[in-house]
Amino acid sequence: MSIEDIRIATGLKNALLNAGITWEKIMDSGTEEIASTLGIDWYVASLIKREAEKTRTEILNSTLLLA
Repeated sequence: MSIEDIRIATGLKNALLNAGITWEKIMDSGTEEIASTLGIDWYVASLIKREAEKTRTEILNSTLLLA
């Protein structure tokens, strides 16, 4: 799984990549840490985290269905 898999705006994906934030970092970080690292509003960081979690669940579920 990668940042590109998350359904968020391209600008946010680029900001995450430029800040060196990986998928794993999003999963391991709190919303406040993401917001602080990117210099964005807490609400936007919470949307990033929520979409990352949602995408992870969808990918894992589709992998289980294929097995």
